[in-house]
Amino acid sequence: MKKDRKLLRGADLIPLAVILILCAVLFIMSRSGKKTVAVVVENGKTLYEIDLESVTGEYTIALDSGVTLAVSPGAICFLASDCKGRDCIRCGKLTSPGQTAACLPNKTIVYITGKTDEKTPDAVVY
Repeated sequence: MKKDRKLLRGADLIPLAVILILCAVLFIMSRSGKKTVAVVVENGKTLYEIDLESVTGEYTIALDSGVTLAVSPGAICFLASDCKGRDCIRCGKLTSPGQTAACLPNKTIVYITGKTDEKTPDAVVY
């Protein structure tokens, strides 16, 4: 005679809850101290490094290349460009480190990088 076995028992929920809480705490700790920075490069020269977390209002930046950028809290995007295809505008808002948008005819690149403070550890090992 076989007994019906349950997938989870009541005693299994306690270690599961502890693991979930630990994961949440580690995720929050890994995000603290990082700054999201938008880097604007035109003709190979870095023109702006904008800390997107410190931006409080929306504003625009008009570049000499014919590109206009829109900066808002936590995001940057191409607003206007005098290039033919305007693919750079269709890239949308950049918000996360690693995202990149470029206007090749106007030789303008915008990318997001995450910087950490010098006091913030690179890694935490338990």
